[in-house]
Amino acid sequence: MKLKLGFLLILGVLVAGCQKETKTIRVATFNIRELSTEKLHNTDENGVGRDEQVVAAAQIIQKVRPDILVVNEIDHDYAFANDLAKNARLFRDACLRQGEGGVD
Repeated sequence: MKLKLGFLLILGVLVAGCQKETKTIRVATFNIRELSTEKLHNTDENGVGRDEQVVAAAQIIQKVRPDILVVNEIDHDYAFANDLAKNARLFRDACLRQGEGGVD
């Protein structure tokens, strides 16, 4: 009994000493129907996106502020077949980085 109690006490001290502050990671997925090159190039003179659907999605994402974001239905611009992330960067630059809640 004493051995069991001693073991539990040592185990409790070890566990308590090993506990670190846990951090929360916010993960989000977002589906933007047909996030096309045309929608992404619909910007004002400052390069800020103007497509209603895309801007609304960006505002929601900015409000949620996820650490990891997966955006579905980003169309590829096949004129740039070697750069499949081109439209994702356009969305980030023209919409996600803009406004009060801009994100990197």
